[in-house]
Amino acid sequence: MSIDNAVQTPPNHRECLICGEHNPLGLHLNFKANETGGVQATFQCNRYLQSYDGILHGGAIAAMLDAAMTNCLFYHSVEAVTVSMEIRYLASVPSDSEIRIVGELDSANNGLFNTSATISHGQTTMARASAMFMDKKIASQMQKTPSL
Repeated sequence: MSIDNAVQTPPNHRECLICGEHNPLGLHLNFKANETGGVQATFQCNRYLQSYDGILHGGAIAAMLDAAMTNCLFYHSVEAVTVSMEIRYLASVPSDSEIRIVGELDSANNGLFNTSATISHGQTTMARASAMFMDKKIASQMQKTPSL
């Protein structure tokens, strides 16, 4: 796996708010493979994504972490949807900082994928997340199955 490989986004994901190349209002994060089999991107934050003065909004942080894990799955040729996600906000992210977002695939079992992601500024981890994803086809079939 080369660290120069750009992640191929599925055609049905190109309007994504975070990484979609065709979304005119999107952040356009460009994830690339890293040396661990995960993905990474950098992003120059801006005041349009802040909550309190000078601090990046927690929802923006959550969305970027989710996108990192999703793009890691794309890198492994998996299309999946988020089932659950837990986030730890470790420090305030300055709204004018350049951040690094990393996503990793931790395990896969029968269409369920455990992933993790971090956002760092310099050498400091600012936020981390873990999530479970479900293969998109399985999730779609479950939605069509009547519940008891």
